Amino acid sequence: MSRVRVAIVKGNILNVRSDAIVLPANTRLREGSGVSTAVFQAAGRTELTKACQDIGSCEEGKAVVTPGFNLNAGYIIHTVVPRWTDGQHNEYERLCASYLAALNAANILGCPSIAFPLLGSGNNGYNLNIAFEIAYQTLQRFEGSEINTAYLVIYWHRVTELVKGKGIAFAEVPEVYVPTGAHSHGSAANGKGVLEQVGEFLGKKENWDMMLDVAKKIIQLVMEIK
Repeated sequence: MSRVRVAIVKGNILNVRSDAIVLPANTRLREGSGVSTAVFQAAGRTELTKACQDIGSCEEGKAVVTPGFNLNAGYIIHTVVPRWTDGQHNEYERLCASYLAALNAANILGCPSIAFPLLGSGNNGYNLNIAFEIAYQTLQRFEGSEINTAYLVIYWHRVTELVKGKGIAFAEVPEVYVPTGAHSHGSAANGKGVLEQVGEFLGKKENWDMMLDVAKKIIQLVMEIK
């Protein structure tokens, strides 16, 4: 196994050509606002809504997978980002676990690439600098046999300025979305069995505990960096 290459890009996450796209979700996996609306619309609202209803729900810090349907990405990995409350409920560790759950899902799916938004940077209440470091350090340290590249997609001006201030280079994503239809990785023929494998892996308590242990170590590092 080797560590993935982390590439920071600025633009619309729908325009990033990756095998899997990560969508911040609510626990009921219902269509939300902002990027959620855009993803549901681009993927095909009827098909994606039905797939989410079939799954039913997802816990905070965990992830579930649906096909990408009409997206350029073959899979959508839905992860529920915990809201910041008071720092006494393992919010940072569970935010980190959201990344780890999505990365492990993509690795099992055999995805060479995965695209993340900056989780926790919206209305979840996290300190923006810490949210970025959690993302960056988690992606840099993930070791997988299948994933080659993890894209961290930034959009808002304040995030762009934060990244510039850290001296980290990023590229611009062309602002043209052209749906390509179902990706080969997400087809019903080869996707159902592997989706079940993802569900089994992420549903096991020992794997969840393992991800939380890794998350705790990453958070210790992030707190030293910040």
